Amino acid sequence: MNIQKTITCLLLLSWFIGNNLVAQDKYSLSNDDITIAFEKSNQDRLEITDLFNKNKRWITPDSRDTDFLWQVTLENDKSNTSVYSSQMVKLKEAKETKNDKEDLLTFEWEISLSKLTGKVYVDVSLNKRTSLSEWSIYLDLPDGWEVTNLLFPIINVDKEEGTKLYTSSGWGAEYNLDKISNLNLQLIYPSSRQTMQLVCMQDGSDLLYYATHDENANHKTFSARVGSSVELSTDITASNDWTKNNKFSVPWKVSIGLNDKGIEDAIANWYRPFAINTIWGTKTLLEKDIPEWLVSTDLWLHGGRAGKDEMDALTKTLEYFGNDTKYHWYYWSSHEFDVDYPDYFPPRTDYDKIVNKIHSAGSRVMPYTNGRLWDTTTVAYQKLAGANEIVLRKNLTPYVEVYASKAPNAVVCPTSTVWNDVVVDFASRLLDEKINSDGVYFDQIASARSLPCYNENHNHPVGGGDFWHFANREIFNNVRKVLKKDQIIATEQNAECFIDVFDTFLMGNRPMGAEWAPAPLFPLVYSDRAILYGFYLHNPNDMSFRLKNALTLLWGAQLNGGRSVLYASDSWQNNATFLREMKEFRSKQHDLFVGGRMIGEFTPEGDNPLLTVESWPTPSNAVRGAKWISVDGKEAILLTNFDTNSHEIVLPNGQKQLLKGGECYRYNL
Repeated sequence: MNIQKTITCLLLLSWFIGNNLVAQDKYSLSNDDITIAFEKSNQDRLEITDLFNKNKRWITPDSRDTDFLWQVTLENDKSNTSVYSSQMVKLKEAKETKNDKEDLLTFEWEISLSKLTGKVYVDVSLNKRTSLSEWSIYLDLPDGWEVTNLLFPIINVDKEEGTKLYTSSGWGAEYNLDKISNLNLQLIYPSSRQTMQLVCMQDGSDLLYYATHDENANHKTFSARVGSSVELSTDITASNDWTKNNKFSVPWKVSIGLNDKGIEDAIANWYRPFAINTIWGTKTLLEKDIPEWLVSTDLWLHGGRAGKDEMDALTKTLEYFGNDTKYHWYYWSSHEFDVDYPDYFPPRTDYDKIVNKIHSAGSRVMPYTNGRLWDTTTVAYQKLAGANEIVLRKNLTPYVEVYASKAPNAVVCPTSTVWNDVVVDFASRLLDEKINSDGVYFDQIASARSLPCYNENHNHPVGGGDFWHFANREIFNNVRKVLKKDQIIATEQNAECFIDVFDTFLMGNRPMGAEWAPAPLFPLVYSDRAILYGFYLHNPNDMSFRLKNALTLLWGAQLNGGRSVLYASDSWQNNATFLREMKEFRSKQHDLFVGGRMIGEFTPEGDNPLLTVESWPTPSNAVRGAKWISVDGKEAILLTNFDTNSHEIVLPNGQKQLLKGGECYRYNL
């Protein structure tokens, strides 16, 4: 019997080892850069108990407000809904796998769905090539059930004194968490709220990296809930295309990593290598077919309603700032702003004189249009059955936006071939010889949030997914086909997945919340691949105008002075002078800005006080700096003193340099 028992035990042990089942209640993955620990509680619920490297522990008992790892919402063909989370369901099994590429933990749960059984699986792996952990979720579903929404992965981390939160809103945003006790950031990607797929936390030089490296730019929402701790998660609206033969999987992984070198190192080593190998990020500016006049532009101004005041302002600004100043014209249409979209014609009386004036000076002009809204009161909306082309919510009601004009503007689903033809048609009319535009600006495309759509008659799977990205690419690549030599298309903001579709991007919007400071996350990834212009459109006549234009220059974008009529006022003379000097300095740095790239910020020591700036969310050093590398590999530091007073700062070689108020300086390394 003893021999029989021994053989039985050995067979069981052999089966156990062969199937790599983890026999304890604690599970972990670890390498030199990161350790992730899980534990099964007394109630058999799985919890993330630790996330640390050699310098910092990011998860402690104080940060574990919730024990969720995932939450999933399911619906059956009878419209019954069930919601499950890892806190509600007992962990059934844990499995460990090791190979040359990764170390992997697989967790399994069972869920009950109308007397049927489904399974939830989570894979957590350590990628040996990048030192990043990768998190994925997938399900086995019984007949008749589908996933409609997920939260995954949900992690709660400590909020220690001095901790900062970084999001990729616009340029990027830095939140000082010492000043924030309650904040809920819902950052929809792709949009201006989340232009790239990452959220980071930094404590000193220690950084936590939370990102998706999704090359198809699927719709998703990055969530950061700030309280006594910080909860990070991804809110995922499912596409019904993600379920095949009762098996559901999210078509990307979440990457979580830790370093002790900060945000710039994480972007350089983790996010940029992903970004420059995507469909949108492959080509540099020098590899794109961008007209020379756009590449060499240093300053944009905005025009308004046609008339004597606008013509006088146009004449004055061309004389003051130079004939190479470019113009982005808003109120050119005879229709009121945000009304009757997409019916823009005819132009306002005398708009042709404005275009002729700009062209006779040797400059360029680009009129405003909107690329995603359809006024539901227009004749064209009725004639073309626009109601069949717009985005429908899950309850099948249309998605309509109302702005100051009070016009009901429906958001058009970009998969609509009808809308594709409408956009190409009005763009063609703007670009022909009658109006003679040098380009077309399409508002909102890289700014407004992507949306799931539940119209089953549209040419896309119902729900979320990647159709928003790819369908918009198709529309505006079709617009590109009607461009003539030296004509461009532009859009609002800088959602990464459109940087190869448009030629330039207007940086107009601010991040969410109050306690934030702009941070150059986007330029650190894409400064050699995208032309940005402007920096928050509101232009008060104070120090914030100087600061935002200083950052525009330092971060590689083309300057934007706002409305041209501003400079008709004598009260704007000081800021006008500052802007003109910035333009002249920028024109001499094209070896950096055209094909070179930004590699970091630089804050000089010396007399560099922290200033409280009107109309600006947070204090700023008087002298700001940025480190660049040129196309030929030479490094330089650019400095700008946006203050009206002089400041003597210390250069990297230890020498002192006096910068007068408003002065820019280049230091070659």
